[in-house]
Amino acid sequence: MAAYKAVLLHAYGQWICASAAILFFNVFGAVLLLQRKFFLKNTGRKLSHLDRQFQVGQIEMPAPSQDEERF
Repeated sequence: MAAYKAVLLHAYGQWICASAAILFFNVFGAVLLLQRKFFLKNTGRKLSHLDRQFQVGQIEMPAPSQDEERF
């Protein structure tokens, strides 16, 4: 097959590149779907919980000290 590599790439190079691109996007989409399904399950609920805490004022952010402001 090594002897025909140039002929095969010339004849089928566009099809090989197109197939590789389609395969890449399909695999990328599948990984993105699985990640959103399994790893980002409760993200919205967790973020809304933090947002409510910040709005109510339960968590007070410490003021920077004067030493930190000089740098």
